[in-house]
Amino acid sequence: MLSPAAHRFAADAASDSPVTHRTVAVFAEYFPPYIGSDRRLFHLVENLQRWRPEYLITPPLRVITRRCEPALLPYAESFRDSDSTVYFGGIRGSYLSLPRFIHHLYTRGGLRLQLAYALSIPMLVRKALRRIEKMRPAAIVVGHPSFITGVVGILCAKLARLPVLLDYPDAWTPLAVETSGHRGKWIPKVMRYIERFVARRPNRITCITHLLAKSVRDDGATAPIAIVPNGVDLRNFPERNGATRTSGSFRVLYSGRLEKWAGTDDLVGVIDRVCSRIGHRAHFMFVGDGGGASDLRRDIAARDLDRYCTFFGFQPYEAMSVLLAKCDLAVLPFPDTETTRVSLPCKIFEYMAMGKPVIAADLPGIREVMPDQAAIWIKDITAEALAEKIIELERDPRHCDQLAEAGYRVVRSHFSWELLSTAFEKELDILSPRPIEKCAPALELVAS
Repeated sequence: MLSPAAHRFAADAASDSPVTHRTVAVFAEYFPPYIGSDRRLFHLVENLQRWRPEYLITPPLRVITRRCEPALLPYAESFRDSDSTVYFGGIRGSYLSLPRFIHHLYTRGGLRLQLAYALSIPMLVRKALRRIEKMRPAAIVVGHPSFITGVVGILCAKLARLPVLLDYPDAWTPLAVETSGHRGKWIPKVMRYIERFVARRPNRITCITHLLAKSVRDDGATAPIAIVPNGVDLRNFPERNGATRTSGSFRVLYSGRLEKWAGTDDLVGVIDRVCSRIGHRAHFMFVGDGGGASDLRRDIAARDLDRYCTFFGFQPYEAMSVLLAKCDLAVLPFPDTETTRVSLPCKIFEYMAMGKPVIAADLPGIREVMPDQAAIWIKDITAEALAEKIIELERDPRHCDQLAEAGYRVVRSHFSWELLSTAFEKELDILSPRPIEKCAPALELVAS
């Protein structure tokens, strides 16, 4: 199946009329997209109607410092020694590489990590400006206010005198701190300083929730902020076939990051409570990976609960609909933290798009867009409360059907990426870029 971008480019090639699409340079960490925030950016730009996206991909800090799950480590090779190009969904992406000695410094920590960072930024800016000179974009999108991608994207936009739209998919510094496990004080302070540097310099900003927008504004951002929530690619999630429950055991699914901040630690207690009461009538499915995956599996095995669980590991996006079709209930057990309070995870839209009933943490960011009847909401979610609701739904197929239908209708009516991309594109159109000719001298000066 061709993506919207591939369809559009094929039509351009076949048309005798002049192509009117303007190019937008998209700064990102992962291409092809890896998880939710990367998929958000990809689907927003692949559905653009008046703009032609081209990716400039900088190395993710957690990958080149090797503070990531093992499955991601090979991705670092994309940024080693020589630049390379990849095509995905009809969109071109250019990996901006770093010398091997820089990669080595990043893994050593301490002052060597700081030196690696200080050397990386000007190297990556120079490489990106050379690509921008060839692309001649009318605007720049920065995928998130991250510590390499965000800084490089903003610096390139300012040096090339191009307008920039910054997309905020998460509370960035709290998420980075919680994911990496930093316990000191100075690293989070530096991260926050860098995030504020990025947030204060775009021409426009898009955020997933109003709460996150308020946080960004409190950090000193002065640009206009538009709310563009997360959504789902309905092409990848077929319409309901009328069946909500599968046959056999009651299958409960969690997908996404297996991390403490995502609440997966408490799922051990949930499994214990549920299976001690209904035994093999329940089965738990885990789809995803993360820094807490090995500890979760160890704790489940230590309680002799692994017979009630299946771990699928990280799965490609295309496989999610198949896995969701096999479950009877999906859960989102986020605790209330600085990261999750403002979040709007893509997984909840995917759950509902497949017509599955959902139990979710009652968090302000999610509830900005989700009505009461779309899920069972639990405030201050605990293992006891979640286990009790799972058992209630296992015994009440009719309630499962009602929840599934309500969530299904909400998501399919209002949260397709195709629909959300129109709001994102309006923000790009408002940027009113300067004529390309005025950008060329700055580009030539820096790239020479």
